[in-house]
Amino acid sequence: MDRYGPGPEFWVKLFGMLGGLVLIIFLFNIIMRKVLHVERKKPFSYNHINETHKKADWTLRIIYIILAIVSIIVFSVNYQLMKYSAAVSLGLTVVFLILEEALRAVMEFKYKKGKNDYLLTINQLVFGLVVMYYTLSSEGFGMFDLW
Repeated sequence: MDRYGPGPEFWVKLFGMLGGLVLIIFLFNIIMRKVLHVERKKPFSYNHINETHKKADWTLRIIYIILAIVSIIVFSVNYQLMKYSAAVSLGLTVVFLILEEALRAVMEFKYKKGKNDYLLTINQLVFGLVVMYYTLSSEGFGMFDLW
């Protein structure tokens, strides 16, 4: 990193790594859909299973937003804690995503009888967490000096 920010080699590494991760996750999803015989969903759409799912999902999102705002206020007031703000923000987001996908899996299991959609959701969640863990713990597979 130079005086004016990261150089072009950083961006090449970053976009190469992100492209590889997107490709791995995309291929995993294709394979799992075929194995579990699950129909492909529209990209970038979020369909709720029913009204109960919609209400629970929005409740979860509102709680997440409130917690995010509270954490911003706490970190902006207490400068001693500011060094933890990135870790707390990442942790809060990961917990929210886990809860949201777990809620989706439960609703699919409970209300989509005879379908394997919930198994796909659980597998996607676990695979995504494993990929994220190894990406962060290996510092971007050795490409970056994160810690």
